[in-house]
Amino acid sequence: MLSHYKNSIIALLYQTGEEIYNYQFFSKSNIDLIVSKSWNLTGSLFGADRATVAMDGDNLIGLEIGFPGKCFRKRQLAMKPIWNKLNKKELNIISHRTRHCRYLTPAISSSAYYVLCLSVAKNCQSKGIGKMLLKNVIKKANLLNLGKIQLDVISTYKAVSFYQHMGLQCLVETTSPQAKQNGVPTMFRMSIKT
Repeated sequence: MLSHYKNSIIALLYQTGEEIYNYQFFSKSNIDLIVSKSWNLTGSLFGADRATVAMDGDNLIGLEIGFPGKCFRKRQLAMKPIWNKLNKKELNIISHRTRHCRYLTPAISSSAYYVLCLSVAKNCQSKGIGKMLLKNVIKKANLLNLGKIQLDVISTYKAVSFYQHMGLQCLVETTSPQAKQNGVPTMFRMSIKT
C-alpha cells in the first residue's frame, strides 16, 4: 500500500504537526524517510499495523494511527532500525531535538488508547471523515477495554475545535523553551472517556 499512497500518508501525518516535525527531524527528506520506513515496520510508531485509513475510491483521504498507551515506548524502540539509516550527524541532531520535544508530550496513561495521528486531507475536511475516524478510535478503545482516549495536538490548529466539539477536553498545555524558540507552538494533551 505504501508505494502507491506514500506521498498521501506522509502528507496526512505531516499536517498534524508541521512545526514539531520540522524542528525534530529538521528536513522534509528525513521525515519522508522515517515515516516511509516506519510504515512498513510492524510495531513501530508510524506502522501500518495500527493504522486505519479513509478512502474515496482510489484516493487516500484520511488516516488514524493509534495504539494502547502502554505500547508507546515499545513502539518507539522498534524504530531503531530506521535510525541506522541516517548519518551520525543527522542522528545526533534528531536525538538532541527529540529530548526537547519529549517535554511537549506528557506521559501517556496505560489505560488510554493513544492517537498518534488523526488526519483528513485538507480538501476533504468538514465532511464527517474525521468524525468517522474518531468514532472508530472509540470502538477500538472499547474493544481493548481502555477507558479513555488521549492525543496531542498543536494548540493553534483548527483540529482543537474539532476535538472539543467531539467531547475531548484539554488536560494540560505544554511547551518547551528550546522548541518554542524554533517555532513549535504550545501543545495540548486532550482526552475523552470512552
